[in-house]
Amino acid sequence: MHVAVVPGDPDDEHLTVRSGGYFGMGGFPGAILLVMWPTDTALRKIGHAAAHELHHNVRYANVTWDPMAVTVGEQVVAKGPAEAFVRELAGEAAMGPWATGLTGTELDSTYERITAAIDVAGMHNLPPYIFGDATARLMGDEPVGLPDFAGYAAGLRIADADLAASGLTAASPAARMDTTAALPARARANSRGVERPSGKRGSPLDHFGRGCSPCRSQHFRESRPRRSCQPPGAR
Repeated sequence: MHVAVVPGDPDDEHLTVRSGGYFGMGGFPGAILLVMWPTDTALRKIGHAAAHELHHNVRYANVTWDPMAVTVGEQVVAKGPAEAFVRELAGEAAMGPWATGLTGTELDSTYERITAAIDVAGMHNLPPYIFGDATARLMGDEPVGLPDFAGYAAGLRIADADLAASGLTAASPAARMDTTAALPARARANSRGVERPSGKRGSPLDHFGRGCSPCRSQHFRESRPRRSCQPPGAR
């Protein structure tokens, strides 16, 4: 496993304010990139971001990635279990701002909007649903009326419902998890046909899109022509 920690831009509000001074990229198995500016929060939490990325890293050693086919539904169920994994390891205080910033009625309405859009496909169409309008504008995408990190909060709600129903942990093999109980009827029906790498069918967690902690800031601007967030130009 290769892990690199690099300094970000201290004048980039997207990094230092919205993201709490840190984020990670872990979609390629065997490599994790962590970007940070050494604020107190970033220094305290950068290791937890690495755990989030490790969850993605293990997952994508077993999933074929198709940026043209990946959907909102697949992406949000990638985010939730990774952050639930952080919580299992180190408690709620270890979680990132992307998973904890929405509560109450704002979270409820965001969840409804996200689950209504689970079939939106193509990585180039997903930023506003996953990262929210502000990040979408930064990437040159059209906003859709969602707050920061909308997909992460919705994904965590889905993961929590699945973990509670199944009795599993976020460290359990993703293919054993069933998130359909947390989704609306249409989403439950659609998720039945998701293909696993083995050719078997399963829940949205069996094919969640390649992901990581919010990969934004100068990385997004530099990789913009690819309209994807996986390194290189990727995440």
